[in-house]
Amino acid sequence: MKRLVHFFSGLIAGLLIHFAGLAEAGELLFVASGDNQGNGGGIYACEFSEGALSQPSKVFPLPAGASLALSSDKKRLYASSRPIERSETGELIAFKVLPEGKLQELNRVPFEVNHYCSLTGSKDRRTLLGASFDAGVVASYRLKDDGSIAKQVSKIALPRFARGKSDLARAHDVEFNRDETLACVSDIANNRVYVFDVDSESGALVQRSFVSSDSFAGPRHQASLHCATMDLVG
Repeated sequence: MKRLVHFFSGLIAGLLIHFAGLAEAGELLFVASGDNQGNGGGIYACEFSEGALSQPSKVFPLPAGASLALSSDKKRLYASSRPIERSETGELIAFKVLPEGKLQELNRVPFEVNHYCSLTGSKDRRTLLGASFDAGVVASYRLKDDGSIAKQVSKIALPRFARGKSDLARAHDVEFNRDETLACVSDIANNRVYVFDVDSESGALVQRSFVSSDSFAGPRHQASLHCATMDLVG
C-alpha cells in the first residue's frame, strides 16, 4: 500500500511524498503556518477523508510560519522558520520524515535574514537553496549525507534599485535548471530573473546574468522545463 503525504508552505506551494509498505492507505496535508491565538506557529497535519480535511494537529512547534522543501528521496524535510518580529533572524531546520508523516529534527542553523520565502533542494541531496524576500538575498547550504545541514556556502545580495524612498530587491523564488548547474531567482521589486552558476562540488553560487521585460509586473514563481522533440496533437 502507499501513503501519500502533501507538504504545504502556508497554503500555497505543495510537496508530495510517497510512503510504501504501510498497512493503511491515506493522505496527510502538512501546513506551515503562524498562530493567531498567540501560541506560536508550527507545522500542522491534516488528514484527507472523502474529499475533506480533518482539523489541523500541530506536529512541530515554530515561532511563526515557515517555508518547506522536501528532499528528492522524500526522506528529509527542510523548514525556513520565521521569527515573530521581522527585525529578528530565523533558523533553517532539517527533519527526518518518519513513517506516517511524523518529523524528527536532525539539526538547525541560524541564518542572517528574517526568512527564506522559497527553498529548493538538489536532486543529489547535497545542496539547499533559499531566497529571502525581505533581505533580497539568495543563499546556498551544503547538506551532510544524513540530510542534516552542514554549513552555508553562499549568501549573495541582489542588486538594489531605488523604489520610492528605499533601495529594494525582493528575491521571491529560487529554482534549479534541469541539470542543476544553474539556479534562477525572481526579483519582484525590480522585474528581473537572475541566473547563477552552481558549483557541483561546493554548492557555491556565482551570478551569471539576468533577464527583464517591459511586460513583467513582479515576476514571482518559476518552473524549468527541458524541451525535447514534441508532437502536438489536436
